[in-house]
Amino acid sequence: MEQGEARLLKQLLTWRFGALPAWVQSQLAGAEPERLEAWAKRVLDAQTLDALFVERS
Repeated sequence: MEQGEARLLKQLLTWRFGALPAWVQSQLAGAEPERLEAWAKRVLDAQTLDALFVERS
């Protein structure tokens, strides 16, 4: 299921931002389900990939 979540998020990010750099693909590949969910929630609001992946406290 985690692979499916990562795959869907990768598709959404590609549609929104274009080709994904290697660092984004690495982030997605190694992410826990909770982190994938947090990023998925941000995908509609983030203006850049950097903004999407920034850690929030």
